[in-house]
Amino acid sequence: MNLYNQIMIFLSATYTQSMLWIKTYILDFHFLLQTFFFIGIFYALKKIRKTIKNLGSKHINQRFLLTLHQTIKIPFDELFFILMLPLTVHIIGEIIHFFDGKINFFSILTPLSIAWSIIRLFQSIFDDSKIGRVISWMAWGVAALNISGYEKKATKFLESIRPLQVGSYKITIFSVVESIIICTFVFWVTTLIVEFVKKRLQISMKINASEKVLAIKFLRFFLYSIAALYALNLIGIDITTITVFSGAIAFGLGFGLQKISSNFISGIILLLDKSIKPGDIIAFDDTFGRVTHLEARYVSIEALDGKKILIPNEFLVTNRVENWSFGHNRICVGIPVGVSYKEDIEKIKSLMLNIAHNNAEVLSTPKPLVFLRAFGDSSINLELRAWIEDPSKGYSRIKSDLMFSIWRAFKEENIIIPYPQRDVHIKTSDGKTFT
Repeated sequence: MNLYNQIMIFLSATYTQSMLWIKTYILDFHFLLQTFFFIGIFYALKKIRKTIKNLGSKHINQRFLLTLHQTIKIPFDELFFILMLPLTVHIIGEIIHFFDGKINFFSILTPLSIAWSIIRLFQSIFDDSKIGRVISWMAWGVAALNISGYEKKATKFLESIRPLQVGSYKITIFSVVESIIICTFVFWVTTLIVEFVKKRLQISMKINASEKVLAIKFLRFFLYSIAALYALNLIGIDITTITVFSGAIAFGLGFGLQKISSNFISGIILLLDKSIKPGDIIAFDDTFGRVTHLEARYVSIEALDGKKILIPNEFLVTNRVENWSFGHNRICVGIPVGVSYKEDIEKIKSLMLNIAHNNAEVLSTPKPLVFLRAFGDSSINLELRAWIEDPSKGYSRIKSDLMFSIWRAFKEENIIIPYPQRDVHIKTSDGKTFT
């Protein structure tokens, strides 16, 4: 039999089966009745969706709705409709099948509604149009196979293509595709849960920044571990086999990833002892800035010039670090000033205190003070000390403002800031001295 005859036989069989399917399912009174029934269900869900939207804006916590929308990028009422449509269709179809023995229209509609819901959910989350198209093709393809009755044949065909035997586990094209789909779905759902809880924790006012970061880290580790074990179990891999090798793998990773492990543990130490947390102003070596993020391996610091500096967690645990925000946010600004011995020290002290009191950034409690630090070679050395509330608002800027104010006030009062002077005496051979 040549190829042409084989193709013609296949097309003829497909046509006969298609016509039989149309006659059995489409040209039937039950089909028309269930079509109108579905239209009623559709509009009922639309009405419920509108009611939920109105009730949600009044009775449901708006922070919860905002967090949910930011996580899955779908309004709450639309999410309800997307999830309830295939579920309602499936339940009604099962009820009709139980009493009538025929499903007809609902047997077609169930896989189609499930495919539509999957596509709508994934398209709202993945901005990449290519990923959305791939998911759409896969969902509609599986739905078409389910409706036409070729699902089992397609599964057997994929399982029969050169299976690879690894121990007691048989790897086929179908098992690979199934594993990818299951793992993608499980980790996608886990990521949504983690992101939702993360956003809820970040806006919570009941726990501090360190506790938030620590809770998010443990939550992410715990949920992804559970998701991995659950996905492996769904695929059919024996989890006990993995536990045998887990100790050896952990032992090997301990040697190969010492620095990463050290940074991870150091990050947990920083969070537990709360010595450094997001928002703190820290300084070490030549680095000064505000802590923006605490990650598993590093701490992100934003310097005064806007640069992002990544510091390994281990460095912050084992080295000397100044935390300007530890305990409280107040910090003292010290401004040394030298004046001539001819000036009125009490007048200058009063002038400097007035400058500090008139600055809106300077706190009244603790009150500003002026100290006489030393009697220098060419000047009397004073120091103005003033407290500010939050160094993250601009420590250098506030200090500069105070220094400019002192300079302008000294210029107006003709107060001299002396500079060091040295007298050189030259003595000649004949005993004469020149200055």
